[in-house]
Amino acid sequence: DGVITTVYCFSMILSASRKKAVCFSLKADAAAIYEAIQELFEDLGGVTQELLIDNPTALVIENNPRNETEIRYNPHALLIARHLGTELNACPCYWPRKKGKIERPFNYIEEQFIKGNHFASMEDLNRRGKDFVESWCNETHTTTKRIPNIHYLQEERDLLLPLPDRRYRLKELESRIISPDCYISIGGNKYSVPDIFAAKTMYFRIIYGFRIELYDRKKNYVMKLEASRNKHEILTDPEHYKNVAPKAPTSIPQIRREFTARYSNGLAYLEAAGKKFDQPTHYARKIMLLEELYDTDTLNRFIGYAIQHDSMDILSFKELLKAYNAGRLSLTEVSEQRPEVLCKTGEYRDDDPELLRDLDYYEQNVGGTVNA
Repeated sequence: DGVITTVYCFSMILSASRKKAVCFSLKADAAAIYEAIQELFEDLGGVTQELLIDNPTALVIENNPRNETEIRYNPHALLIARHLGTELNACPCYWPRKKGKIERPFNYIEEQFIKGNHFASMEDLNRRGKDFVESWCNETHTTTKRIPNIHYLQEERDLLLPLPDRRYRLKELESRIISPDCYISIGGNKYSVPDIFAAKTMYFRIIYGFRIELYDRKKNYVMKLEASRNKHEILTDPEHYKNVAPKAPTSIPQIRREFTARYSNGLAYLEAAGKKFDQPTHYARKIMLLEELYDTDTLNRFIGYAIQHDSMDILSFKELLKAYNAGRLSLTEVSEQRPEVLCKTGEYRDDDPELLRDLDYYEQNVGGTVNA
């Protein structure tokens, strides 16, 4: 977003194949660490029997190499390990060679991916970071001399434990009642949600300090959003309103603009219908609503046909379409019809501006050519 930001990179690597997975966060607290462990296992396609970890307080409370005391793990870390079906194995303190496999990739990620790059958002950073690492896993590893992804598929994937059906959460989901205009209010901002959730209760949680996950009233996952860094913003996704958006405008000037823009015969229709009806845009809008059933080209042909046959009101127009649906009228017949051009009697020169204007109008708005 144009702001220099400190982010945290979580990485996991399978010891045999060296297949890697990463994710990025604005936070490195316990909730972010537990979430990252689960997300990275999902990216790797399963859970390992053992998880070698460093010693942050969120995972390890005490690991003193100077005595024989058992390592004290954080109770939440033990719960998530049981939830996943893995066992935690804390690295010995001050023993960097124990976790060299996981330390070295961070330098490569920073040098080859982060430096010199710009990211539009945290979601953009995560998406591109995962793509970068996946591409990296298709290169020959300098130590094993094998391609990690191929090694993983051939020997490692089938040995992984299955992923649990749901994720371990440090906190319960929070609830919100969606506004009638389909917005959820979180952290002083409003975010649009799909129209089917209007006036209903939804649950949410914020992870990594930027990602909002939304759940329905049964706490089934629905979607994710990126939290705004600002306050009092209203963020709208037009896709959330596509089912309730009007299929045709109701404003008369807008009807005229869209009708003539959609159909090459639109202007001719409005001019012809304007001589017959008080409000031709009423029928024009009804015709546009028929795009739920017919494509634009078909309707355009019938508009030209309706002009010639004086069937411009919506009931007569629908009768033409019924005849087409019943096979009594074909598109070939419709497309062959040309509205007659009525010319004033008299002599015209080839360069007569009035004649040229009439011919140009006919060819652009009605269709076909004129032999003069």
